[in-house]
Amino acid sequence: MMFKPEGVIFDLDGTLIDSMGMWTVVDQIYLKSKGREPKPDLASVLKKMSMNQTIRHFQEEYQIDEPTEKIISDIHELAHEAYRSQIPLKEGALSLLDFFRREQTKMCIATANHRPLAEAAILRLGLGEYMSHLLTCDEAGFSKEHPHIFHQALDLLQTPLENTFVFEDSLHAVETAKAAGFFVVAVYDPSAEEEAPQIKQIANLYLKSLLDWPGLSNS
Repeated sequence: MMFKPEGVIFDLDGTLIDSMGMWTVVDQIYLKSKGREPKPDLASVLKKMSMNQTIRHFQEEYQIDEPTEKIISDIHELAHEAYRSQIPLKEGALSLLDFFRREQTKMCIATANHRPLAEAAILRLGLGEYMSHLLTCDEAGFSKEHPHIFHQALDLLQTPLENTFVFEDSLHAVETAKAAGFFVVAVYDPSAEEEAPQIKQIANLYLKSLLDWPGLSNS
């Protein structure tokens, strides 16, 4: 089956770039640097949160008694070098983006990450030339448990809802986009291994790799 979306809204971390494993390490290092022992479910709890929600979680759950700006700065210091010079693209990312550009598909990124980190990776990896906009959950005011950022992206792309596809790797974002009426393409990431059966049931299409996009091998 061939698909020809007019617009595509891409998640960044875990969908276009291979960064989810890095975040588990960064969050643990940060908490331990403050004398706090990360709970076993830390990664699964934080994956649903925007950066600002993560900071509030650290302040409330781990009693980090520091200003939000200081916590963000400390986490950025740990993560920025990875985004600036290390984190790679997911397999097939550029091939898929080139394909959509040839098809004149409008594209943007909607991320739960903080803008400076996202921009560092986007600039280094050359993703910006494909995208009309970068949207963040912090700036939208809602996490991806709420459809606001997807609707905001749709307004910017100016494409019809029924032919605008959302590419996501995490269960909560897949659920939100699907409930909002988007065609959802789920992309496998090891960080969501346990949720894969649920993701497959909800998504309209599930890709083990971005190279599995229908028609890409023939382009």
